[in-house]
Amino acid sequence: MRQFELKLSKLPDSLHDGLLNRFQHSMICLAYADPKNRLVTPCGSGTLVRSGAHFAILTAAHVVQELQSKSKVGLFLRDGPGFFAFDKETVDFFQCPGAKHAEIGPDIGFLRIPNVKVGAISAVKSFIDLDAQLRKIEKGAPAHDDGIWCTTGFPEALGGQHVDGEILRTRLFGFMGVGLMENFEDRGEFDYCTTGVDLTDDDLLPDSFTGMSGGGLWQVTLRRKDGTIEPIERYLSGVVYYQTAIKKRERFIKCHGRKSIYEYVLPNLINRSG
Repeated sequence: MRQFELKLSKLPDSLHDGLLNRFQHSMICLAYADPKNRLVTPCGSGTLVRSGAHFAILTAAHVVQELQSKSKVGLFLRDGPGFFAFDKETVDFFQCPGAKHAEIGPDIGFLRIPNVKVGAISAVKSFIDLDAQLRKIEKGAPAHDDGIWCTTGFPEALGGQHVDGEILRTRLFGFMGVGLMENFEDRGEFDYCTTGVDLTDDDLLPDSFTGMSGGGLWQVTLRRKDGTIEPIERYLSGVVYYQTAIKKRERFIKCHGRKSIYEYVLPNLINRSG
């Protein structure tokens, strides 16, 4: 039974803002740097994750592919001079075999971060413990129609860049879309799900979600307490990877699901040699 069917525009501000603030701690905007031409180009989103002594950024395979073709990998970590870059030779790039950068998928991967860089990132961000998330899911994952689903990332449509004298200023806005997921499907080693976006429903929604590829998908269970709605548990449950074209002011966002993270990515993160 569905406990809540809440549209983004109908969510209490305190619930929406509280969840986005929590997710922002592990949300990352990925970019590549061109030091010679003093350019920084955002190219996707990701979620900071860890398993034991292994630290990584969970994202889409096509984001990994784009970064792998550049000389430097970059992360936006905080306001101000918060751009953090490192040579690609220090990063372990992983794309799922047979990656198809289209609606059909699969399109999931990760960047394993060198341990010498983890401290600097941890000073301002948090890594999601995949082992703890898996234990919680194994104890009893919520039904697909329980609570709300949150897609997270950094849409390019909400940001921008401009040159200010000798400084390249980049604006980024962490975004959280809220709704229900449908069309859950297993295909081989991966699973998939879809959420619809009604662009007539909320003037605050961007017309394009380009830039959110690789962002995290979360399921959040809710309860009513003292007349308000509050979150109970948060489950990292997938990765955003594709948006369909707009038809009749509606589009669909395709995501990988829990199986793709915990039965495919997690073992590879642990066992893959750098």
